[in-house]
Amino acid sequence: MQDLRGKVVLLDFWASYCGPCLEAMPELQGLLERRRSQGLEVLGVGLESSEGLAAEFLRAAGVRYPSVLDVDGAVSRSYGVRGLPTAILIGKDGSVRRVWTGYEPGLIQEIDAAASALLEEGTVRGG
Repeated sequence: MQDLRGKVVLLDFWASYCGPCLEAMPELQGLLERRRSQGLEVLGVGLESSEGLAAEFLRAAGVRYPSVLDVDGAVSRSYGVRGLPTAILIGKDGSVRRVWTGYEPGLIQEIDAAASALLEEGTVRGG
């Protein structure tokens, strides 16, 4: 996987049994497509034990961003994930900046605004 240092990263914690995860994922894919050129990366973290089931779920969701399996839940526990889906926004400095648990229509606009603000940090603008 490419080096993520210096980028804004959105971790998407999901599971195949999570209906709201399936709803959120296409919106996160769209966000990535709009913001990747500015330095945003999205990385999925699946709470799954079966690679086959995970791959099938990701295909059904139309997800093309990379995703890893958190078979033993260690990654989820290290980030304090308490529900699904959970989106965690990490700044260019590697620190957790925002956490969203659950999904509802319109949430992607809030995530987009927070990601955009982080992408702008440290950017010199001409004038």
